[in-house]
Amino acid sequence: MGCTLANLLESEELSARKGGRIVTAAPLAYHKSMAIFSKLLGYLILLGFSAALLAAGPEADTVRENCRKSVSGAYLSVYDRMVRARDYKIFLERELTRHKSALTKSQQTLKTKEKAMKDNEFDTVLAADYDAAKAGFDTLTEKIAEVELLIKQAQEEHDAQKLVVEKMEKKIRKVFNIEKVQKVLIDSGYPIQVVYRGDCSKYRYTCPLSRQEAFDLVKIFDNQPQGEDCKKYASHSGIDF
Repeated sequence: MGCTLANLLESEELSARKGGRIVTAAPLAYHKSMAIFSKLLGYLILLGFSAALLAAGPEADTVRENCRKSVSGAYLSVYDRMVRARDYKIFLERELTRHKSALTKSQQTLKTKEKAMKDNEFDTVLAADYDAAKAGFDTLTEKIAEVELLIKQAQEEHDAQKLVVEKMEKKIRKVFNIEKVQKVLIDSGYPIQVVYRGDCSKYRYTCPLSRQEAFDLVKIFDNQPQGEDCKKYASHSGIDF
């Protein structure tokens, strides 16, 4: 087992002629050397492949994760617009309730001022008080009309954004799961996370999607610039774009 390639070459040079035949000095050593050399070569190939895995692994993981973050960011962006429209509508509805309550009080005040003015027809102070009360009542009436219009617009915006969210969710769920979590996530601001449907084994450094999933992944963005990371990841499935 102590034989090396140098010993092998030397054994071939030390061959001697005997009875018209060439007798090799160390045929057994030759075979042992070849066995050692084959094992050594195998180890070197394995080490080289392992190094390639270590070099490519983090990059592939980054491409996969960057794609997930792009999808999550795009989804949370439209989801946020829907939630903002909903919250704005809720805020406006509270404002409407407050204005209507104020209008009821203003109307009662206006009636009182109107009666006092009629009872004292030539009292300019009471007339001025009535005018001020009437102006306040009219302002609140206009304000209520404005808020009601804003509520209608907020509802329309919410409904439109909800359709966008539902359409995007339909695309996303072909490759990802959209999960509700108990705590609000720091990076999104919502208790929602987007994760791949299929787990990626730590021993598969590229972790490619199926061809159908790769096509579905790219369709999420409809060729928008933010989909470049997902195109790159989809290319690991042998698809060119």
